[in-house]
Formats: sequence, structure tokens, C-alpha cells
Amino acid sequence: MPVGLLQIDTERDVVYNNACLLEILYGSEPLESTISSEPASVVAAEREDAEDSQSPAPTVNALLQTLTPASVAEFDRVLDEVLGQGVDRDVEVDIVHPSGAWHGALMNIRALRRASGEVAGAITCVLDITDRARARQELEHRATYDTLTHVHNRASILALLQEQLDRGDGKRTGVVYVDLDKFKPVNDTFGHAAGDELLVLVADRLKLASRDSDVIGRLGGDEFLIVLRDVPSEAVAMQIAERIAMTVCGSFALSNGEADLRASIGVACGVHGTVTADELVRRADAAMYRSKSDGQSVPVLAAA
Repeated sequence: MPVGLLQIDTERDVVYNNACLLEILYGSEPLESTISSEPASVVAAEREDAEDSQSPAPTVNALLQTLTPASVAEFDRVLDEVLGQGVDRDVEVDIVHPSGAWHGALMNIRALRRASGEVAGAITCVLDITDRARARQELEHRATYDTLTHVHNRASILALLQEQLDRGDGKRTGVVYVDLDKFKPVNDTFGHAAGDELLVLVADRLKLASRDSDVIGRLGGDEFLIVLRDVPSEAVAMQIAERIAMTVCGSFALSNGEADLRASIGVACGVHGTVTADELVRRADAAMYRSKSDGQSVPVLAAA
């Protein structure tokens, strides 16, 4: 069958598996000595004829050792429900073959019952969905990230900001609104390809200037928004904005010349549950325009 099959008893021991399951789990690499390359039914028959016929059956966790730790935890959780409640569950898992290759699989786990209705174990059909999973990941990436700079796009950065603010836990989120000055002359002098190259370099510098927990998005054109998660104070938000200004403002070496760049930067902070993403961005945008009117590339903090 072109489907991996796995039967488990209530003790989580493997009753049966077919060769297709082993191929899905391990690929073409040789298996570790603890796992036979033969289906479990064949191994069981051989064990009955051997002197050590009392050796225990392999556990499901030993067989599924190529699942990632997160997938093992999710599989265990779902299997607990199937064996404990007699329900049917589906779970997607990540597999890393001994060769290092990643694969995705869909596991349909169904409860097996005795005539009395008591749960006797579970049967699992395993499908290799690597191609489908990769296609879905690609679509999700395109919907989330800017195709040029590979930071979040406008829709996803604003949605992420709103999710932060909707938490209602009384913590503070900040935003840094960055508008690049002297960007149009780069396009006029060196061409749009150079402008695209400059935007990529700017995005890289924004990543270096931000904290690991911060999220960078491109609103469009030469405008960027940095979401400062759980920023402790407005003073800290301003410190990050000043670091961004120092990093972004200056010379950039492009393929066909050097570009000098400045930035207008506005900062706004809001407490979760008391402000919307649109309102916070409007405040940061207004502060950015005050920074632009000053012409000094100095971040401006929006009024609360």
C-alpha cells in the first residue's frame, strides 16, 4: 500500500507496521539496530521462532524517533486522547530523516475497540505530505512577507501589532515608524534596481538595530514599521529608535555607486487593551512628520 500503517496496543507497543511506514520515517538510509527494516508483523513472526521470544515489542516512540521533539509531543498528546477517550484524531508531524532531509506527514489515528466496546489500541495511516506542506508554507510565506526585503508586509505587520494590543494584559507595545529621506534621488541617479538593493540593505540594518523580540515590517515604498514587543517604557522605545537612526542614517555601498541616506522617525507606545493598531500607527506617523520637519533625522516621541 502507498500508505504507512501502524498498529499500537494500549501499552504503546507496536503490534504491526508495514514497510511503507519505515520508508516515510527513515527514507532510504539504513535504520538503527533497534529498529528492524522489516514490517513489525514479520519481526514478530521471527521473534516467535527465536530463543529470545520473550523480548519486548518495540515501543511506538522508538519507531517514531525521526519525528522532531515538537511533533513527538503533539503525537503523544493526540495518542493519549485516542487511547483514553476512544476518539479519532489527525495530526501533522515533521520528520527529519537520518540524511537530514525534512519531510511532512499526516497521521490519521483511529481507535480500535473490542467487541465489548473497550479500547484495544489504535491504527494509524501515515501519508507523506511533504510536497503539499512545502507548497502551503510557500503560500503562507508570500502572504506574510515582503517579496523584496523579506520582512513582514504591510498587512501582516499591522495584524501582528493588533494581536499584540488585543492581549489586554496591561503591558506596553511600541512602534517605530521609519520613512527614508533622500531615497528618491537614488532611484533617479542609479535606477530602480539600485533602489531595491538599498531597501534590502536598510531592512538588514533594521534587523541589526532591533531587539530579537521586535518585528520589522515594510509598509510600502520606503516606509518601515518596527513593532517593539513588551517594551518596558517609552524611554526604552526611544533608545531603540535612536539606535535605528544611527544605523540607518549614513552611506550605503551599492553595486553601481554609493548612496547617502537619512530617515525621519516617529515613535509611539500604547498599553495593551487600550489602543488599536491603527491609532498607534497614526500617532507614530504624526511624530514621524514632526521629525521630517526638523530635518535632523532625530526620532520624535508621539504624545500619549
